[in-house]
Amino acid sequence: MLAVLIALLIIFNVVVAQTHNYKNNIARLDRQWKSRKANCEKEQCSALIPEEAYNCVNECISKLCYDEIYASNPLEDGEVDTARSRSFTNCLRKEEKNMAKKKPRK
Repeated sequence: MLAVLIALLIIFNVVVAQTHNYKNNIARLDRQWKSRKANCEKEQCSALIPEEAYNCVNECISKLCYDEIYASNPLEDGEVDTARSRSFTNCLRKEEKNMAKKKPRK
């Protein structure tokens, strides 16, 4: 009985640690693309008012993800499309993850 309890405790700790690592990884990936987003808003798309800059900012952040998610049907000024926004965010995370794999480690 004690062995089963210890095994369950170990499994629980492993699951909690993996969840924590996953959340930290997502937060790191989000910080990276959000930094690019801030640069796009300040630089390339600064002449547009924010409600009209969604397409500009999204394309600036990632041409690849923009083409995949929005190019065939761009957002209208002020439009919010939650489903495509989630898809775009997932694409950005995947892109950041792939870029991190390609960088040489120190």
